[in-house]
Amino acid sequence: MNVLIIGDEHSYGCGLRAGQLSYVGHLIRQVSRTGQSIRVEVHTPSTTGCILNTLNQLSLHQYDLILVQTEYFADELGSPLAWLGVPATTTALLARLRPFRHTVVLLTPLPHLQWAVRQRRKRLRTLLLREADRQMFSLFDTSGLLLSRPEYFLDHDPLVLNATSHELLGRSLYAFYQSAPTIVTVQPIRRG
Repeated sequence: MNVLIIGDEHSYGCGLRAGQLSYVGHLIRQVSRTGQSIRVEVHTPSTTGCILNTLNQLSLHQYDLILVQTEYFADELGSPLAWLGVPATTTALLARLRPFRHTVVLLTPLPHLQWAVRQRRKRLRTLLLREADRQMFSLFDTSGLLLSRPEYFLDHDPLVLNATSHELLGRSLYAFYQSAPTIVTVQPIRRG
């Protein structure tokens, strides 16, 4: 199984102690327990423009699963034209992924403790719910799983998810994938 993850520092387990697994590590562990081999490629571009550039350089047909964290998309919601609808770079990203949407899972933005960031991510979640349905992308809604409360974050860094949050996310993503290995069949799937 070949997996591509477009994510942020959480995909590497930033801030976790040695021996603690990121959500990617938990996903790998779950897949490996079934006896299936798994190869994971993680990219952590810093902007939506960089994500698009990364996707354009990869042969996306080679992946059985493509997970895309969407936190970067929220940054575009601060632009003056964002109120008109889905930001242009986000539209371009979804267009690039559309031919592979049967293997793509978009993750709604991870929780955040800062009010302004949380509001942008909440708005992005609403846009993603609509666009995922409209364009038939599968969407994993993290908002019901991980909350914007201190117990989901590291004590020494309240902007980074803790080990328990990573385990919840990794195991839930695996269960989501197991429930529909081809992800998109006739209708998009949304769970969280």
